[in-house]
Amino acid sequence: SARAVVAHMVQVNRAIAAGLRGRPAPEEVPPADYSAALAALESSARELAEACRAFPPDRLAAGEDPDPLRLMQVGVLHLSYHWGQLGYLQTLWGDPVDHFLK
Repeated sequence: SARAVVAHMVQVNRAIAAGLRGRPAPEEVPPADYSAALAALESSARELAEACRAFPPDRLAAGEDPDPLRLMQVGVLHLSYHWGQLGYLQTLWGDPVDHFLK
């Protein structure tokens, strides 16, 4: 379902943000409904962006494992991939409107 895809996006955003902060990934909490999933997606995207901005630039080339720059890239690519996936699904369901851009 679309809600499951969005919930997955939220979990990955939060896991990457936690990893950039040197913390373990939080436990997944499934959203109650689709609007809650969208709110969680917005919140998790902010968390990921803040973790990227707060990451010390001098540590980007320090040879850490996992590579923090790679984590940041995966975060963006992951969101893009699933955005396309959801767009394809909604088109199949007869909805041509892009609901991601407000």
